[in-house]
Amino acid sequence: MLACQVLTPPQDMERLLGLTDDAVSATTFEWSADAPAGVTVEFDPGNDVADPTVTITKTAPTGDAIIVTLTLFVSDVANPTPVEASIEIDVYDDACHMARVAEGKSAATDYLKCTMPNDTNGDCVDYL
Repeated sequence: MLACQVLTPPQDMERLLGLTDDAVSATTFEWSADAPAGVTVEFDPGNDVADPTVTITKTAPTGDAIIVTLTLFVSDVANPTPVEASIEIDVYDDACHMARVAEGKSAATDYLKCTMPNDTNGDCVDYL
């Protein structure tokens, strides 16, 4: 499980979306997630706030990183057509998997071959 806080202060809204909140009218936020099967994405307290906590859960290990795309749509009364910005998040089975991919080992078989001399089960823990 991965949980992250999406921070979108006013200066980031302007930088990311080209939108400046003039505070004259209410701003509408809508987050969406594009995730493959076997992945759940939850927005807390909901997908209609500027800075939700996003929890991404990979329900079963795959041995490969998957990509989850989060998209924010923002509009207000003066600008009813939403502007949008997206971010891609790489999600791994666990921290060991991420470390192995960083070493250039992305296949499931390579993932299980940790280089620690006393790692008896491939979980990237060196058992002494």
